[in-house]
Amino acid sequence: MNRAVLLTAFLAFLFTSFSGCDIINPEQKEPAYLEIDTFSFDNNGYGMPIQRITDAWVYVNSKYIGTYELPAKRIPIIPNEDGSAATVWIDAGVYVDGIRTQRVAYPFYSRSTHSVQFIKGQTAKLTPSYKFTPTKVLVEDGFEGVTGFAIKKGKESTVPLEFVANTDNYPENGEQYAIMRAAKDSVETLQMLQTDSTVIPSYKPTYLEMSYKCSMPIGVGIYVQSTSTHQYIYGLTLNATANQWKRVYVYLGDEMYPESYSHETGSLFQFVILGKSDGAQEHFIAVDNLRLVQM
Repeated sequence: MNRAVLLTAFLAFLFTSFSGCDIINPEQKEPAYLEIDTFSFDNNGYGMPIQRITDAWVYVNSKYIGTYELPAKRIPIIPNEDGSAATVWIDAGVYVDGIRTQRVAYPFYSRSTHSVQFIKGQTAKLTPSYKFTPTKVLVEDGFEGVTGFAIKKGKESTVPLEFVANTDNYPENGEQYAIMRAAKDSVETLQMLQTDSTVIPSYKPTYLEMSYKCSMPIGVGIYVQSTSTHQYIYGLTLNATANQWKRVYVYLGDEMYPESYSHETGSLFQFVILGKSDGAQEHFIAVDNLRLVQM
């Protein structure tokens, strides 16, 4: 091999090496930072101002940046090259079905929009403002009256449905809540059913929001009625809550619009909550602040 060939090969190697370094280590732009400690919430006149917003879904200039658990610290943002203000969207995130791995931007809470002048190395603090903005509210009940409640004793229930005074020092529950109880040494079925039925529409996202506590696992789903069938479909199981109230957003789409078949046109549905006591101890299911919403 002559010297010219060797020189050409060596120069090609150097070019490739330095080019590779430029690709691997591009010029780093110093970011600014976004911080979201808290937020405000407006229930828009629907029941108690109760929510369980856990995340912030962040967009800058229409580009999705990421989903961050609140409070969120030091979210890196690259400022606009021309120094102009950026448009920041922040959506309210929740856990669907109470499961941390199923996180969504809740479609019934409004987007919070901000104009922010990001500066390299500095932190901009934002407080998103959210508002409950439902397309259609099918059920809204905090059980504050004496009659006309949104749930009733289900056909399979062997215990009564009671509405009792709120003695739990849990202010979000107002004056009273709904409860079913089973005595120790008594095997019972506890079933709560939506009072009124609703036609299953063409596909529309539907959520059941509720506050609950229970001493045993409970199933949540829908009761479907058509000319050919009546069936209970329980798509979600919630664990016992150790006597602590929790808030959950239950997505009912999997039950209303199953993948393997379609409900008969004109079918009616009601949400349903089910528990079965084993007799080993006293058991109960308590619920409050029910809200059934649909797009």
